[in-house]
Amino acid sequence: MSFNKVRPPSGPFSLAPGASTRIWIWYGSGGPGQEMGDDHGAQWIMADPVDVNENAPVNAPGVLTVSEFTKVRDFWSGYDPERNEYILDFTRTVVRYEVTVTNNGGNDVFFTVQGGGNV
Repeated sequence: MSFNKVRPPSGPFSLAPGASTRIWIWYGSGGPGQEMGDDHGAQWIMADPVDVNENAPVNAPGVLTVSEFTKVRDFWSGYDPERNEYILDFTRTVVRYEVTVTNNGGNDVFFTVQGGGNV
């Protein structure tokens, strides 16, 4: 399964020159028939510099490096508003995929992420 142009609801991610950020994704919404944190095997995540045609506020060249690819399996956790408490479920695990994105260029850069399974 692949994904493309993933970004926060407010618009593309942004990084200043020399700055880094950690980004993670997981599969499934937790809705009916979709368990949040499904394991999709080996996955890769790439940072994709965008311009004004893709909702960036300015056109600027971008040089982004993706490193520290990580696959995490952890216990499921969440907040239960009905009970007003944080829950940690030791009976099931979830998977998320993480990377660090670094701006190696000389300009602020706006970007989305894309990727998918290794086939």
